[in-house]
Amino acid sequence: MTVTFSNEDDHKFHKLTDQCFTANPKLLTKANISVPLTTRTIQPRRYLVVTKINQATLATATWQPVTGAIALHKHERLIYDLGALYVGHFQDDTRHVELLPTTVQFERRYSCRYIMLEPVGQSLKWQPVLADAEFEEIIDDFRQAA
Repeated sequence: MTVTFSNEDDHKFHKLTDQCFTANPKLLTKANISVPLTTRTIQPRRYLVVTKINQATLATATWQPVTGAIALHKHERLIYDLGALYVGHFQDDTRHVELLPTTVQFERRYSCRYIMLEPVGQSLKWQPVLADAEFEEIIDDFRQAA
């Protein structure tokens, strides 16, 4: 079995022959894979606190500008709007946070515009207060390598 991704040998990045991977060294020398990733910090532009999430609730919701700390009560969810789609570190995980304030970092990168935070198993006496949320965007600008 042979699978290629172009008709000309000079333009084939890789070729699978009998299910073995063979790289094209001519094209690999042109690729600069040591481009450093740069980052920048994105602050959420607005937020919404909801108890139910459905299309009607989101369509009629009044978004608030992020100006300070936000307290969440039981069964409330906080949705941050970054204002645009970004790729970086923040989201989609369950973490046990026992000491506050803290910085929570995630290993892999995510693409998102909206970030939802939902406290689970909180005390009736104490509510979490969230402030200074940041999203670290990863910029992999390959144009700098050319």
